[in-house]
Amino acid sequence: MASQIQDREAERTRLITQEASARAETEALKHLDKLKSDFVNAVSHELRTPLTLIKGYAEFLEDEIGGPLTSQQGEFVAQIEASTLRLQRLVDDLLDFARMEAGTFALHCLDTDLVDKIQEILASMTPQAQAAQITLEASLPSEPLPVRMDPQRIDQVLTNLINNAIKFTPEGGRIVVRFSSQGDRIRCEVEDTGIGIAPEDVPKLFQRFGQLEAGTGKVGGTGLGLSISKAIVEAHGGTIGVTSEPGKGSVFWFTLPRQSTAC
Repeated sequence: MASQIQDREAERTRLITQEASARAETEALKHLDKLKSDFVNAVSHELRTPLTLIKGYAEFLEDEIGGPLTSQQGEFVAQIEASTLRLQRLVDDLLDFARMEAGTFALHCLDTDLVDKIQEILASMTPQAQAAQITLEASLPSEPLPVRMDPQRIDQVLTNLINNAIKFTPEGGRIVVRFSSQGDRIRCEVEDTGIGIAPEDVPKLFQRFGQLEAGTGKVGGTGLGLSISKAIVEAHGGTIGVTSEPGKGSVFWFTLPRQSTAC
């Protein structure tokens, strides 16, 4: 009888110790996650100041405020601006990642004409496509597509999808952006004639830090763009996905409700 009591006490002590150890490990992991998020957030914010200065002075040079530029100098300035834009996207991805980790990611919705928004995005990305010798086109409805959404965030999603299409499409290729109305939802497609994606790689696409080899000699990114795009679309109550075939290109698509309950 005494031995049974001792055994039960020993088991109880073991379970209490095990629970305390698990709790301490959980708290330690939470602390590490917070340190990681705080670090990413701090570094990203610190990068913004010099980045803004570089961008501003590059624009001064482009406008020839400091004097006329030669053709070669103009090309150098264009490269500075392109690299600054790429760095800006990387910083934005890191900041969004930190917000998602901290649970502070939020939407700021407005009634927006999606047709007008895509035309604005295409205008901003046409120079990048031209530099890569890729045709960038749009197939849009003639009438407005009003959507209740966060225009800055959907801009981010579309820019990321188009930027990826440029990255994975060889010179001479073509990218088409399409929008269509499907009842109470809007569907967007970004189709390219790029290298395509192997079936076994598709599940990796929307995971954090999931990157594929571009195979086109073009610069990669953080591996956060698609996972952030997925979070943005799903926060609106939409869905996102891809259909692809190696050697025949890809179609990245997402849908949005016309009136998101999240807004």
